[in-house]
Amino acid sequence: MYVLLILLGCAPGLGATPPQPTVYNRLTQEAQFQGFAGLVHYNRAARLALLQNRITVFAPSNEAFAQYGRPLHSDLAWYHMAGGVWTLRDLQSARNLTAGAAHLPPLWLTATNRALYINNARVVAAHSDYLGNAHAQQQALHVIDRVLDPMHLRPGAPMRAFDWLRLARPSAAIFLHRLKELRLEHLLQLEGANTYFIPADDGFDPAQFHALDKSAIFGHLVPGEVLFTRPAMRSLNHETMANSGDVYRVVSFEDKGGQLMVRQRSLAGAHRGDTWAPVLQADLPVANGVLHLIGRPLGLRPAPRPFPFLPILLKLAGDPQLATVYEAGESTGFNQIFSTHNASFTYFVPNERAWGGRSPPVDLLKRHLVVGGVPYSMERLLALSSAQNYTPLALPSVGGALRLAVAQIGSRFYVKIGSAYIKVLRPNYQCTDGLVHVIAAPL
Repeated sequence: MYVLLILLGCAPGLGATPPQPTVYNRLTQEAQFQGFAGLVHYNRAARLALLQNRITVFAPSNEAFAQYGRPLHSDLAWYHMAGGVWTLRDLQSARNLTAGAAHLPPLWLTATNRALYINNARVVAAHSDYLGNAHAQQQALHVIDRVLDPMHLRPGAPMRAFDWLRLARPSAAIFLHRLKELRLEHLLQLEGANTYFIPADDGFDPAQFHALDKSAIFGHLVPGEVLFTRPAMRSLNHETMANSGDVYRVVSFEDKGGQLMVRQRSLAGAHRGDTWAPVLQADLPVANGVLHLIGRPLGLRPAPRPFPFLPILLKLAGDPQLATVYEAGESTGFNQIFSTHNASFTYFVPNERAWGGRSPPVDLLKRHLVVGGVPYSMERLLALSSAQNYTPLALPSVGGALRLAVAQIGSRFYVKIGSAYIKVLRPNYQCTDGLVHVIAAPL
């Protein structure tokens, strides 16, 4: 009996604790990581890193992949890895981690009283803090409830906020243009950890374009804080760069009517009060913080509507300087488009002198009328043209793509068609259904 017990105790492997699974084995063999295992499978370099490097992995749950609405690509695997071993305790005091590939933005950390967040994803603490070994290299595994998205991928160094703005120029060209005019591009290239609120073009009216001065731009930047929307506390004020002299502006996130909003409060200076902007695209990580695309500029109130405020067709009918275009539209039936299309119009209308007594054919009228969701002010066209180095824009006119650029010489706008510069006699006549630009010659 004693001999048998001794023999059993000496038998190799009997009664020994089985080896702990590696992080790689858990990711590839457990059903809860099926979504992330697919990313790793198609990224050989990431797979090798998991097999032999000292690394920390943030693995989204399968539910997180099911909710992710963008196309998956193998590079996403790198944005869920960081060099070194980071336990939950370590992460509580860290500000950011370097992602697994050099061209990706940092992984930004926010610790609240209730949870820990990586960018906008919550760490599921109950299923995290797993430590394993691969080839004598320790590794850590944490589970998160959302897929981390670097949004924009490009070779080389990760993008800063200014790089993102240049790539997003069709939607934020006005802000970019004013930054360049005021020589403030460096604000979006600052080192460190900052939050940027970038207003989309559609939210500007012509008066706000000119009112977007240095102080207003400063009010769109929160220095020294990286504010992702989920961990950010609602109604908590954050100091912007507009905080000197007689100007003091703070911003906060608010939930209003089911919509995430940014609220800016001007607490000092001549323009006290609140302005609100909807968040159109949130939580875009960049090398120097996070960026949010918002629906209108902060700190600038819309210009009051002029009186009388008429539909385009009534404006044409009542202005003797635009009679030729109105009468040609009536005789050809082209004017019916204003009652049959529920859209915003931008109408480039040559004045009477431009026609020299001739009546324009309907095909030429179509070329002058742009139809879209938001009308094109001269300021917006100038900003778009500047962002494209004054190469022609392609506007969706009724007659097809209208290729033009807009330049400003002194205080006057000009429409550039080919090599011709056409003077804008009266820009931005506001109507209930769009804008009219009175020009000195046909396009």
